[in-house]
Amino acid sequence: MDLTPYLKKPKVVFAAIFVLVILLYGKSISFERVLDDDIVLQNKYVQEGLGATGKIFSNGFLKAFNGISVSYRPLPTFTFAFEQSVFNWKPCYATYINLLLYAGCGFCWGLFQVMVS
Repeated sequence: MDLTPYLKKPKVVFAAIFVLVILLYGKSISFERVLDDDIVLQNKYVQEGLGATGKIFSNGFLKAFNGISVSYRPLPTFTFAFEQSVFNWKPCYATYINLLLYAGCGFCWGLFQVMVS
């Protein structure tokens, strides 16, 4: 089966990527916290919410937790701060945001593929 005609249609590519993301990660909506989520939630920058955006992007992941500025990961920390500010950090909202971020990455990848072909 030749998929080439479909891949030349950006809307089809984007829709397929979005559906694939939902199929792969949709089940995670019902999941609770995992791994280092509790450490992130105790982070004083996350507790400050969006007001700490500058601090989040200028310091390491653990700086607000234990004072050591290592492991620079601003995007996850920022999304937790956003979730804290807007939703008072409920795991299902965090998963929806992650789904949108994954879909956005897929969208950007699909857009790149369309542009280079």
